[in-house]
Amino acid sequence: MKKFHYRKRWLAHSVKIATEMMESGAISVITLTGARQVGKTTFVKHEKPFNSWRDLILLPLFISHNFLNFNF
Repeated sequence: MKKFHYRKRWLAHSVKIATEMMESGAISVITLTGARQVGKTTFVKHEKPFNSWRDLILLPLFISHNFLNFNF
């Protein structure tokens, strides 16, 4: 089986700056959006400090109608 090799993303530096702004209180949320299968989850699972954060995935309710019954 081929070993997975993570490629650093050019976006990492900009998101790190946004993280520092969030920690200073200048902003309160960082949102990472994009098309399907472009590496959003891979990015946050491999880049620091995001790889130690919990993630919350919000799907449209028409797709995840059972979300309302989910206990956090």
